[in-house]
Amino acid sequence: APYAESFGSSLPVEECLDLWVCGLSGLTAIELAEKKGAAKIRDAVRRSGPGMQKLLQEHGSFDLAFIMLGTNDLGDSEPKDIFHAIRMLHEECHAKGIRTVAMSVPPSRATVKSRRFRNCQQAVNVLLQEWASCSKATSKVLYANTSEFISYESDSELWEIDGLHFSPEGSRVLGSRLASFLRNSGFISHDLTQLEC
Repeated sequence: APYAESFGSSLPVEECLDLWVCGLSGLTAIELAEKKGAAKIRDAVRRSGPGMQKLLQEHGSFDLAFIMLGTNDLGDSEPKDIFHAIRMLHEECHAKGIRTVAMSVPPSRATVKSRRFRNCQQAVNVLLQEWASCSKATSKVLYANTSEFISYESDSELWEIDGLHFSPEGSRVLGSRLASFLRNSGFISHDLTQLEC
């Protein structure tokens, strides 16, 4: 998650902040939920990392976890199945006492150009927002609408040429705006020391 560096440098924390980045490329939320207990998951660019459950067992003393998933599911899965997979990973964190930020499925060239992809993206995001705002979840999870931080435009310097990934500048903007959103949300205290992105 390249936006993590910009995010960390934009937070007004008084102590040293430890940011863990666990981004795996090209995988679906459904795959990651199914493999949550795996010691090693290999991604599309041959990097590997642990499943969520395994990561939390070994390094689980995080104050907050950010989860942004779903883009790779949009073409092949139903919104409710994508949502349930994302929710499952949040609930792994909640079971360890770790609050989470549910980042919406971000915009992309595909969601701008394809009505099917856009409808699926919007449906997943509605489910995430409704879940995060229900009374049982509000103290554990905060919904963050990524479209409010970064929008897709074909000629924007915020996007890579593939129209799917954020450019370095896009990651910087996303991280900075996410930090500002979090500061104003009332969801965090100023004594954060460990975050997972």
